[in-house]
Amino acid sequence: MSQFDGHRDRIYNADYDSNRNVIVTGDSSGVAIQWDAQTGRELGRYLVNNRILALDISPDGDSLLMPQWNTAFAWDLTFPQEPRPLVSDQFDHARSPRFSPDGENLYVGSFGVYSRWSLTEESFDLIITYEQPIRVLDLSPDGQTLVAVMESDSDLSLYLIDADTGETLREFAGFTQVGNFSDISPDGTKVVSGSFDLTARIWDIATGETLHVLTGHTGVISGTRFSPDGTSVLTSSSDGTVRLWDVATGDLIRIFDIGEPFAYADFSPDGTLIATGSTNGTGYILDIATGEIVHTLIGHTDTIWTTRFSPDGRFIVTASWDGTARIWNTETGEIVRVLNNRTTNALYYAEFSPDSQFVVTGSEQDNRVYLWRVDLDEVIASFCARQPLELSAEQRVQYGITDDAPVCPLGG
Repeated sequence: MSQFDGHRDRIYNADYDSNRNVIVTGDSSGVAIQWDAQTGRELGRYLVNNRILALDISPDGDSLLMPQWNTAFAWDLTFPQEPRPLVSDQFDHARSPRFSPDGENLYVGSFGVYSRWSLTEESFDLIITYEQPIRVLDLSPDGQTLVAVMESDSDLSLYLIDADTGETLREFAGFTQVGNFSDISPDGTKVVSGSFDLTARIWDIATGETLHVLTGHTGVISGTRFSPDGTSVLTSSSDGTVRLWDVATGDLIRIFDIGEPFAYADFSPDGTLIATGSTNGTGYILDIATGEIVHTLIGHTDTIWTTRFSPDGRFIVTASWDGTARIWNTETGEIVRVLNNRTTNALYYAEFSPDSQFVVTGSEQDNRVYLWRVDLDEVIASFCARQPLELSAEQRVQYGITDDAPVCPLGG
């Protein structure tokens, strides 16, 4: 027997389709969820304006009908849904999901557990459990190890962990308060992290030795990031500055002072730009050579907790406490997509897959990790090919269609 856990309001209706072995349930808030009947895995969500008093799956299992007060909604159950939720009983406060370098796995650090989800096999592995919550995870460039930062006043260290076995390989000590986002250098030899103690530290991964203590911020250092060539480090702070440091010497190179508290900053893949987000919900793209603001990213209504470039440099994703993630065009600063799973839970983390085709998001207040497509063109093209509009000759003239080609119902 499977348990279906996902609704937040009273469930009024359910229907079962034996063709594809799925169940659809509808609740009082207007949310219908499609489930795999065997595993209980959530397959898709469908939203309407009012409580779902009735629903029906078509005999062929392809369509879902939901009548409302004065209208009805019909959904294609075979059409790929957004987002794709990855659900596990072990996920709790799953705010730092990370892609493996080959894009085939997700590593999730959550409330007291570290786990791995295979995207190719749809399987879940619980690697190790801890007595305290994992604050953030970072994965090494070769995918062999992770660095975990614990959220505990009694454990202020970072830990190097074997990604396959969960074995602790090394401890990085020195902070006097809890650490924040960490990053492993591109060559895998160093790790950097910031702390509530107003410092950032760079450690040697092989020995655990502290190489540099970066001092000068007057607020909490929440984000740290190595440059693509590994020669410099960015730190972002609640003091309203982002700072650039030399990795070899630990010296300060430049201060980017915008005057707003920042949670995270990232380098573009070519190392020429910085993207960062502030606690007032505004994002910025900065020229690293001049410090000038290239674009201001406006749309979020609460703190932007993470900001990441796509590996191909074309896009930026921001994750916010307003419950949304947003994808931006790096060149223009315009919004490409708003990623909203409609849970209103604060998002803490988002990052692109290695091929820049997907975004993963994680929340502190959810037991789900969500996978989103960056570009929906292929999905729309597939839908249009399967369900073209049947237009008469008169309608083609009316709409200015001059050929006999199939017409996409989505306007493509």
